Amino acid sequence: MLISWRSWWQRARPRTLRSRLIVWNSLLVGVLFTLLGFVVYFAQANALESSAQSGLARETAIVQAALDRDMQPQPPYWPSTLSIPEIDDYTAPGVTVQISDLHGTLHYTSANSNAAPIQIPQGVLADVLRGQSVTREIKVEHQRTLVQALPVTAQGKVIGFAVIARALTDIDTALTSLRWLLVATTLIALALAMLAGWQITQRALRPLTQIAATANAITRALSDGKGNTPKPLHLRVPEVDDEGEPGALVADVNRMLDALDAYDLRQRQFIMDASHELRAPLTTIRGNLEFVRRTG
Repeated sequence: MLISWRSWWQRARPRTLRSRLIVWNSLLVGVLFTLLGFVVYFAQANALESSAQSGLARETAIVQAALDRDMQPQPPYWPSTLSIPEIDDYTAPGVTVQISDLHGTLHYTSANSNAAPIQIPQGVLADVLRGQSVTREIKVEHQRTLVQALPVTAQGKVIGFAVIARALTDIDTALTSLRWLLVATTLIALALAMLAGWQITQRALRPLTQIAATANAITRALSDGKGNTPKPLHLRVPEVDDEGEPGALVADVNRMLDALDAYDLRQRQFIMDASHELRAPLTTIRGNLEFVRRTG
């Protein structure tokens, strides 16, 4: 498996400097936007859930105040009609309140509640019947729901329990939209990073491209036996409007070509002078050899 991954990477990795710079720049932007997206997402998720918990706590306080006000001090404790106008008239969206006795009979359900009682886990119900107030996140009809369960007491004993439930559907919908928005933003940022990287590298690497083109032209001219380019070392790299490293590199290459051109000129001049100086002695030697051959 390691060998196959290594061979795949050998085939798939970027070959040119430009492609490597674009890939690394895009990866860096992608990582930064991904990390930023995680931070934004979890911060927003915590803020929304904290707001839901705060709203649930306010509704719970209203329910507790209503129970303290309306419950009868003597048996049967439960009033004939248990009404909480504060909940029915001003309850927050998505909040459901149900109050039941120990037998599971509903004595109150908020106006926006379903007819079926909210089923809370047995462990939570056991803690509530022992007099504890419990907050849990459960599934109600396959939807995430934040539930606050608290005991209903009279004369120091538990006679029922109240369930205040806050559906988290709107939070889940908002977080889903936020996830898609962050994914879309990251993809757009990657596309822009690749486009910007291509533009920047094209401009930054243009001197290298021109140097390579000039070097190839000189090489072809020097290896051309037909002499189509009689003075290939006269070729120069076009100047670039850059005072940084690219401009300095082009200037250095051109100075090198000037030095090579001057050296080639001196070498050609030396060969011409040597040829001229050797032509007369060689002619004399050839004449003498021809005379010896004829007289001998």
